[in-house]
Amino acid sequence: MSAILRASYPVSFQLLNRDRQPILGIFEGQQGQTLKLEITNSSRRNMKTRQLTGNPSPSNHHFELRFRPGTLILRDSASPSRPAVSVEEPGWKISERPIVDDAGVVSFYLLISNATTIEAGKSTSVTLNNLSGDGKIGAHGTRVELKWNNNLEYLASAAGQTPEQLVPGHRLQHLSIVNESGQQHIPLHVGFVGNDKVLNNGSKNELKLRITSLLKEDEGNIELNQETTDRTKPPGTKFILSFDASPASALEPPAMNPWALGFINEVNKIVINAGTRFNTPSATVLGQSVQWIMWPTT
Repeated sequence: MSAILRASYPVSFQLLNRDRQPILGIFEGQQGQTLKLEITNSSRRNMKTRQLTGNPSPSNHHFELRFRPGTLILRDSASPSRPAVSVEEPGWKISERPIVDDAGVVSFYLLISNATTIEAGKSTSVTLNNLSGDGKIGAHGTRVELKWNNNLEYLASAAGQTPEQLVPGHRLQHLSIVNESGQQHIPLHVGFVGNDKVLNNGSKNELKLRITSLLKEDEGNIELNQETTDRTKPPGTKFILSFDASPASALEPPAMNPWALGFINEVNKIVINAGTRFNTPSATVLGQSVQWIMWPTT
């Protein structure tokens, strides 16, 4: 009987849109979007998927992708014409219908029909089609979870040895639900004025962000609306500023992720001020990012 090799987080993942951002759109009608699920072997040993046949199910899969309640619009009896979530890559299969538990958590089960090796530090990916965010509570942040079971195993490290099972586990990723029912590209340009660098020299840094309308004089203006409870008026305008941050591990010395501006407890100390015509926002931590929401007061 082979021993079970226990490793901390041997698998990691990212769920990204075409711009490689963890964003799920809210669309009008039956529209949806494509997200790429990238699964990475984070361990120091090559691993492979056991060969499975048949359709994915709770008892027959390699990976389970779980969404919190209120995240997705699904094809059901109320919307039978909505396209089902599908995969593109040959060899990958996804459960024909998602499983919704009593708490409303939505699970998709995935398997690779051919035994596939994922080398240490390398990734495999699958494209998910026809995903659409649920717009009932508007734009918001959520978390998506990837679980794996013992149908993954490490390759034998020497001749005569048997493969070793991975211990079932899971990872979480922050996902932003964003309203994309209007124009995809609005006529605004956002950029830093002058200095655009943050120096890691112990001194305070100050950056100036400028938001510019690209409309010509004869094309009108862009109106920024105040927050209001009057439903006869347009909804309030909001700007969301966000920085990626690196969580500090309690189990090992903190290591900065290369894509992060700083650790979360450093990034959330950033102060953002746009003068008297905007609110002064406070930092909100969402997974591995810190964001500030601003709106005009006049």
